[in-house]
Amino acid sequence: MRLVTPLKVSFGQWLKLMRDRLDLPQAKIADALSVKAQTVSNWENGKSIPSLTPEQTRELCDLLQVNLNTLAKAYRGEVEIND
Repeated sequence: MRLVTPLKVSFGQWLKLMRDRLDLPQAKIADALSVKAQTVSNWENGKSIPSLTPEQTRELCDLLQVNLNTLAKAYRGEVEIND
């Protein structure tokens, strides 16, 4: 029996994971948040972190089908995934 160890992930890793699970292209996230696709790529690659308005935050929650608490945990790097 294999033990599953939860791993904490960065915001960028979490964003990519969620986007991939929902089959959302970076361009769709970028368009919805009025940013460039390169900006979303930078978030996912850990080159920058988002500074979102309240409206953008709500839109990102809607797109990723998560609540604000989950998004906040991801932003703080407190989300764990099973390896």
